[in-house]
Amino acid sequence: PVAPACVHERAQSCECMAASGSGSDVCRDALLVGSLFGTYSVVACVQGSSLERLCTKQYFGRHCPRLNAWIFSLEETLFLTAEHHVLAGARQAEAPRGGSSFSEVSGEVMHAEGLFTSCCQRISDFPQRYAAYRHFRRVGWVVRPDAFIFGADFLLYDGAPGEVHAQYAAVVAADPRLPCGELVAATRLAATVAKELLLVLFLGGPEGEEGPVASGGLSDSLPGAPSLGSFLASPASHVTEVVSRRWQPHLG
Repeated sequence: PVAPACVHERAQSCECMAASGSGSDVCRDALLVGSLFGTYSVVACVQGSSLERLCTKQYFGRHCPRLNAWIFSLEETLFLTAEHHVLAGARQAEAPRGGSSFSEVSGEVMHAEGLFTSCCQRISDFPQRYAAYRHFRRVGWVVRPDAFIFGADFLLYDGAPGEVHAQYAAVVAADPRLPCGELVAATRLAATVAKELLLVLFLGGPEGEEGPVASGGLSDSLPGAPSLGSFLASPASHVTEVVSRRWQPHLG
């Protein structure tokens, strides 16, 4: 990984070169910087960049021709920054006005740790959501965050999303004490769209003890404001997977 100061410098250099249209190998190899808009980030397209190659090969984000940019969820943004190192980080930005082009605003770049803190402020259960996203990506699933219409947080694909259907609709349960009615409803909804419901639970208590993690998952397990590294190293980030299916008596 490149030291933060160097990352920032390379990212700024790439932004300037992209803005001037002088695409080159140096620009394509430099780390890009995302811009945060609510619960998404936008990254200007640089043809042939490491980010573009990775997104095309492993199905991260979605390309928006109107903005000539990639759009990522916060989980994808942090994963591409902290795990793949194809993003230098992100900065707060404002939506473009009165036009279709995408442009970033000035501001300090938040690298992995600062980005994690910012994401936690935007989404209350972001630590658990990121831990789940990271877990599934690391074991080989293609994870898509556009799962709201299926009543889930993520869709898990064993292949290209355009070629296969999602196998699981994953629901992140920051508090494992789910009401029975909600579980039955989620299971039925997943079944109607030919998917299995996968519950993502966090059962690691403080100091390695077993027990439910409170909603938000951080205050009980890690005092103060934890860093990304300390959270991922703690029991609070340990994922437990439970598949929920409807019982069909005639099948035994």
